[in-house]
Amino acid sequence: MSDPVTYEMIFQLFMNLTQIRESQNITETYLSEWNNLIGGLDLEFVSPNTQCGDNCLDVSTEMYKFGNVRIGGNLDNLPTDTIILLSKSTRLLAILLENRMNEKFLLENNIKLERSVRNKSQELHSVEDAYKELTNSISDIFIAMDREFIVTYWNKIASEFTGISSDNIIGESIWKVFGALRGTEFENQLIRTRVAGKKSSFEMEFYRDGSQSFLQVVIYPFQQGFSMLARDVTSMVEKEKEHFISEQKRIQEQKIESLAVMAGGVAHDFNNLLNVIIGHSSLLLNDVRRHDPSYEDLQAIEHAAKIAAGLSRQMLDYSGRGKISVETIELNAYLRELKSILILSSKPGIGLSFIQESENLNIEGDPNQIRQLLTNLLVNAIESIDGEGTVIIRTGRREFSNSTLKSNIISTELPGGTYIYIEVTDTGCGIESSEIDRIFDPFYSTKFTGRGLGLSAVLGIVRGHNGGVIVSSEKNKGSTFTIIFPECLTERTPKHSDTARLSSQWFGSGTILFVDDEKPVRRAGEKLLKRLGFNVLLAADGLEAIDIFERRQTEISLVILDMAMPGMGGLETMEKLREIRSDIKIVLSSGFSDADSGSGLEGVDAFLPKPYGFKRLAEILKKLTSGTD
Repeated sequence: MSDPVTYEMIFQLFMNLTQIRESQNITETYLSEWNNLIGGLDLEFVSPNTQCGDNCLDVSTEMYKFGNVRIGGNLDNLPTDTIILLSKSTRLLAILLENRMNEKFLLENNIKLERSVRNKSQELHSVEDAYKELTNSISDIFIAMDREFIVTYWNKIASEFTGISSDNIIGESIWKVFGALRGTEFENQLIRTRVAGKKSSFEMEFYRDGSQSFLQVVIYPFQQGFSMLARDVTSMVEKEKEHFISEQKRIQEQKIESLAVMAGGVAHDFNNLLNVIIGHSSLLLNDVRRHDPSYEDLQAIEHAAKIAAGLSRQMLDYSGRGKISVETIELNAYLRELKSILILSSKPGIGLSFIQESENLNIEGDPNQIRQLLTNLLVNAIESIDGEGTVIIRTGRREFSNSTLKSNIISTELPGGTYIYIEVTDTGCGIESSEIDRIFDPFYSTKFTGRGLGLSAVLGIVRGHNGGVIVSSEKNKGSTFTIIFPECLTERTPKHSDTARLSSQWFGSGTILFVDDEKPVRRAGEKLLKRLGFNVLLAADGLEAIDIFERRQTEISLVILDMAMPGMGGLETMEKLREIRSDIKIVLSSGFSDADSGSGLEGVDAFLPKPYGFKRLAEILKKLTSGTD
């Protein structure tokens, strides 16, 4: 009989068995160890279906039947305790095998689960990468947030627009970035979307780094929160604003141009009428003695006509067709000359200051028109002040940017650069921004019923000098008018006209062809010329003038030719006359200015602006017929 088997031996056996992972190896080790313990008997593991009678010990659990341990040999040789331990150990073997099977099942399922999780994770990452790629590829801001407005996603464009990376904002409140928008339409739309669960669209302004941006925003609700798609439309809004401003300037310029054309046309016709009045009145004054009762009446008529001629010149200035006698003007020196005259335009309680911020401020211009411009601006500033106040006239040289020059009232595109400026600033009533474009309209005023062409003439003068006008004003605080001129780098010598007084005894001789489409003007001209000793031939248009000239060219010594005539105009008529006789002396006359008349063209001997009187006509004719300068 073999030695008895103890519990300690079986415990040690199963401690060893628990270290083995494979079920087959567990069974083989179990049988081998028992065979060593009991000796003389042969234990083997057989399948559950093997018939082995009483010498088989069942190896099974409630869930699994693994097989049987068949005992080969005579059991009588084994102690009863050993047989009991053998029977119990087979039960423990079944439990151990079941655990290994469960472990294997769990391991296999865990591997499958891990593989599934890994696959799902890869799929999720792929979806997330595709989502990021999609949201980062769009040119719009894309932000996702939960229902408490905590940011859960922040695309690349959102980072570029705000300057805040996704790492620094995800998990934070949206108000960390858009805190300035709390209580605005942005927050109202977010709350409305959360409550209603419906998409909302709106536009909003957002300030970043001190600059204004415009966004088109769409907010989409979903179960966990919101997604926000925002498009930066700042450049589009700015382009629309620029287009609107440009269009408004174009409309304003068209309006000004239309008024200018009308003013020029009215001035032309007005000058023709004044030419008749002044011509006849100068003849009558020449005939009437000073003590004659009618002499003062004739003087009054002539004086009123000259005042009307001044108004006509203002209309021509407004139209930009006023006479310009160009010379180099040093603004500071010129302003010093005008200072005493300008001070007389002021009124008690108004301080008038002159500030020169730069030296050698040379421009090309007409001194008379620049004086008119300064006077009109000063009068406008003074009239804007009710009671006490200040007017400052400032001159200087300044760099003007393209953006600043966009405010130029005149639509001419002036390039950015250095300009000479005259700036008139007052502390008067100011101008509403909506009214600024209208202040240059004839007879328009923000103070009282419009009564003249002051600022309208300023606009025309500046236009005629290729300059610009920039106006800034604030209601009840005052206005600043900045007039800019191109700087003159080369000096131009002024042209001096012959202002010597004409001897009342001068008379001419010969025949003059007088051409004008207005019968009253022809009649007045004929009388003036005859009084000066000339024979006169009259023509009502260019064709009639050519016909007369062809027949009587040998006796005609000079032609006075109206510029604006229906049909064949003055310049064309002049060319035809030159073709017939190249040495004929021609005087061009117009109700417009010589700047518009073509007096600078070759072949023009003199220009006679309407209205003119006896003296002016005699001066020009004496110069041309006598050869004097």
